[in-house]
Amino acid sequence: LTLHTRSPLLSFGAIFLSMFAIPVAFVLAAAVSGSNRVTGASFLSLFFISGFGADMTLVFITFWDCSKDLDSRAERLKSLYYTAGLHNLATSVTTAASFFSNLASVLRPLREFGFFMGLCIMGAYFLLLSVYPVFLILNEKLCCKSFREQ
Repeated sequence: LTLHTRSPLLSFGAIFLSMFAIPVAFVLAAAVSGSNRVTGASFLSLFFISGFGADMTLVFITFWDCSKDLDSRAERLKSLYYTAGLHNLATSVTTAASFFSNLASVLRPLREFGFFMGLCIMGAYFLLLSVYPVFLILNEKLCCKSFREQ
């Protein structure tokens, strides 16, 4: 991710926010289900969320870079939320729905994993949607500042 973004800040922000969705989902799942057990299958969430978070991040970065010709930062953010937000919403909802469909299973561990992963996916979406643009703006300010100093 760092090679693609050419920014350790953007990579760190993406990984941190994506992984932070796991404890958020755990707390929500424990509150809703009343069970605070962690099964072995739940550790697969690290693999799934890292890939899914990287995918969403690349969409955000691509649309942010495409909006450079807009006049103001407010217009760029508006464009980012409209384009990248909608594209990521479509993939997040469909992926979460596929995990939530496991709630129909007769196997309790599969139901728990599906519910947990659905919450992880939606948590990663909302965290990246609400916080990642801050990293994009900070990176742009730091990048432009370093170029002006040279």
